[in-house]
Amino acid sequence: MDADGNSIVTIFGQEKYPDTAGLAKMNFILHNKGTGEIKSGNTLSSPQYLDEFDELRKFDFIVMNPPFSDKAWTDGIKPSNDKYKRFADYGIPPEKNGDYAWFLHVLKSLSQNGKAGIILPHGVLTRPNAEETVRKAILAKRYIKGIVSLPANLFYGTGIPACIIIIDKEGAESRTGIFMIDASNGFKKDGSKNRLREQDIEKIVRYFNGQIIEDGYSRFVTYESILDESTNDGNLNIPRYITRIDDTLPQNIAAHLNGGIPKADIDSLEKLWAVAPELKRGLFATLDEKHSIYTLAVPSDTIEENIYQDASIVSEKEKELVPTFSAWRNEVPDILLGLDAETNPKALIRDISDRILATYHDSRLLDKYDVYDCLLNYWNEKLQDDVYAIKVGGYEAGREIEYEYAKKKAKDENGETISVDDKSKVKSFDGALIPGTIIERIYFADECAAITALEEQCGLIEAENDEMREEESGEDGLLREALNENGDSIPKANLTKRIKELEAKKTSEIADALAQISELFAAGNTAEIEVLLKQNPALAAYELQNKKGVFIKSKIAAALKAAQADAVMPEIYADEYAALCAYQEEMSALDEVNKQLKALRKELDDKVEKKYGELTVEEIKHLLFDEKWMARLSSDIGAEVDKVLNTLASKALLIAKRYEHTLKQIEEKTSDSKNAVRAALERMGYKW
Repeated sequence: MDADGNSIVTIFGQEKYPDTAGLAKMNFILHNKGTGEIKSGNTLSSPQYLDEFDELRKFDFIVMNPPFSDKAWTDGIKPSNDKYKRFADYGIPPEKNGDYAWFLHVLKSLSQNGKAGIILPHGVLTRPNAEETVRKAILAKRYIKGIVSLPANLFYGTGIPACIIIIDKEGAESRTGIFMIDASNGFKKDGSKNRLREQDIEKIVRYFNGQIIEDGYSRFVTYESILDESTNDGNLNIPRYITRIDDTLPQNIAAHLNGGIPKADIDSLEKLWAVAPELKRGLFATLDEKHSIYTLAVPSDTIEENIYQDASIVSEKEKELVPTFSAWRNEVPDILLGLDAETNPKALIRDISDRILATYHDSRLLDKYDVYDCLLNYWNEKLQDDVYAIKVGGYEAGREIEYEYAKKKAKDENGETISVDDKSKVKSFDGALIPGTIIERIYFADECAAITALEEQCGLIEAENDEMREEESGEDGLLREALNENGDSIPKANLTKRIKELEAKKTSEIADALAQISELFAAGNTAEIEVLLKQNPALAAYELQNKKGVFIKSKIAAALKAAQADAVMPEIYADEYAALCAYQEEMSALDEVNKQLKALRKELDDKVEKKYGELTVEEIKHLLFDEKWMARLSSDIGAEVDKVLNTLASKALLIAKRYEHTLKQIEEKTSDSKNAVRAALERMGYKW
């Protein structure tokens, strides 16, 4: 303890490989434990922490995750003549399995009242022969306080399940039993491995510290029972003491043969019936009261809808999402809105998570640990970063903006070309604490609505273009000539090129005559132009000369362009040309909407950027607490309720479908189908 009564923990560690020891030292620094000490060397053969008498140094707390079933543990050791006398009172572990060698090293290194947690494979709990001798000797001293069975595939390098053995020398002589926890079913998939969720860790800790007993999960087993030679004889196999609750539904042969739904299947939905007892009677009717057989009271395809719309279910869901959540929400504003430099984030999350567990303790749909998981997942993802930022910079940090800049090439001090931020070109920005989407939604609703409308308009145009392209991209499609090489889009350049190619195919005698006039004008042959005008009276409709009767180049060009526009597209190209022009028109409309959208987006970004600097501390607190933190947690908990209801509804439907038809009915239906197919084949002339 220091002068203020705070507990001081000094950390020591030993790691066999220097590179891993280096990583451990780096970890100390990252976790503000720079005074931690890590030494390299083989812990069993060359322990680095010794006292003044050259004995193993004693520690108050030890945690260890040794190599499982270490086959080389005797390297550098003579177990029968161990200088540290680690095996003297227990026996020597097998030469090719060092699990208990590590265990006994921990025991020898613990102080008189020391405590330890060591992770080992399940084999240490059950293996016979030399390990059984060691195990019984340890049990006789009653050093083991608890065992936690963990999920399989949890650790890298092995897929086998492991356990945590909790050792406590303090009060061992009066200890009456071991608290066992089977946590092997509590995990989530994380790539190729399994991982404990936050709720799994919390439940293990709470159940162990509180010695909470739960069928199928935890149990206190007396040493007398464990050591009884006629029953367990020192075997610590967890399934021997804790019978897992099997929530799978076995197939009921009698029900498949005779019809009806077994009571056991109906009772497996007890969580649903506890909330909505009337729903049970609405979905299932008693078919045979004597044998507890039920039948469906509604069509099977309406079961899920009936569950979701049941008044009791809707009411309970609303209660857990609003009043219950609000009860916790109302407890934490002073905590989350009173952050300062003295705030301890770890104590804070412990406090508010304890409160959420207590608030949801009596919930009937949600498991309180699932809600806890929502909070801790968000804490790990974002909330703790916000708390630390406010702890350092105050709530004024809510005004801070983080910019993402475009990149540019530059030379470093060695003359090498590197990529650096171009501070003159901002690609995007967002609030360091408060997302820009929240600022937009709260302060600029009208601008957001206008942008949304334009985005929807863009979406409609794009959908129409996609539909048109898909319909006309086939072998005979009207747009096929404008497609890119992959055939999945129409580049503007391709579209423009193809339209020009088709326009060049238009036919018009007047346009041909005007083209000839353009050539004659370029050659300076005005006399021929006059002759041509007399031969083609229709050309009189075009103004080619000025008031003095002089032919003007620009007037001739304008007339030619107008005539070409009025030219007739050959019928063979007419449909393709019309389709291409229609597509081009849609693309032009899309460009215009995108242009408007870009302008509105820029205008809104400028307003949002300015607004960050104008936020008051009270506004920042409101935005963080109500619009960011609580909104996210409320959404996550709502998703968890939906998940629970979906699971229950799916299970109810499964039960109904499983026994919807008897075996006899299925056989009859199969026979009828077979006969129908045979008859159809015979009508087509196939007989056998």
